[in-house]
Amino acid sequence: MTSKTNMTSNKFAYDFFPWSNDTNSSQQIKNIKPPPKRSNRPTKRTTFTSEQVTLLELEFAKNEYICKDRRGELAQTIELTECQVKTWFQNRRTKKRRCTSPLRKSMMKKSDERSPSPQNPSSQHVQNLQTFFHSWPSHFAYSLPSDQQNNV
Repeated sequence: MTSKTNMTSNKFAYDFFPWSNDTNSSQQIKNIKPPPKRSNRPTKRTTFTSEQVTLLELEFAKNEYICKDRRGELAQTIELTECQVKTWFQNRRTKKRRCTSPLRKSMMKKSDERSPSPQNPSSQHVQNLQTFFHSWPSHFAYSLPSDQQNNV
C-alpha cells in the first residue's frame, strides 16, 4: 500500500514540476559558476592633481549636478573614469552641505566671539556695501531711481 502512495506522490511531483526530472536542466545548474570573490583589500584612494581639482571645481561652480554626457566629456578631458568624477561630485555636494549646515555656522559664530577682532567681518562687509552704494551715482552716468525722486 505504501508503494502505491509513493508512486502517486512522485507522479504528482513530475506532473506539477516537469523540469525537476529533466537531466539537461540539472546539468546546466551544475555548470553555473559563482561570481568571482572580491578581495578583502580596500580600493586604492584616488589622488587628484591640482589641475583636475581646478577643472572639477569650475564645473561644480556651474552646476552641482553633472549630467552623464558632460561627466563623460570631463572624465576624458582630465583622464579620470566617469565613476571617479561622479564620486567626486557626490563628495563635493556633501562637503558643501556640511560646511553650510546650521550647526557649523553656530560653531563658527562661537569661535568668532572668542577671538579678539577689531570688527566683525560681516559688519565690515555691510559697511563696504553701504559705502559703495552711497557713491553709486558718481561711478555711473545715471543715478538710482530713488535719487531722482529725492532731487525732484
